[in-house]
Amino acid sequence: MGRTIKNYCNVCHSPAIAIKSERQHDDYVKIYFVCKNKQCNHRWVADQTFSHTTHESHLLKNGILKAVLNRLPLAELKEIKNFVLEAEEKTDGVVVTHKKSR
Repeated sequence: MGRTIKNYCNVCHSPAIAIKSERQHDDYVKIYFVCKNKQCNHRWVADQTFSHTTHESHLLKNGILKAVLNRLPLAELKEIKNFVLEAEEKTDGVVVTHKKSR
């Protein structure tokens, strides 16, 4: 279940409402607030930014790889395909994997 962040006016310390948000970048959002205290009616903008990851995503690496590949131009995809085919020829189709140590 999701949680909401409570925001308070820095003038009268009453609760505030987010009235608008503008995504500037994947990791940066401007949030516009208004104080719920009608006598105050303070309005301000707060910035929300991504800081760091505390737990890796459960998305499969294949899903991440597909997302990256979908963003590449066709010429770069062809280069990657050729690279993989050459690597496959050098190893005669044998793929070596290494376990990640903890």
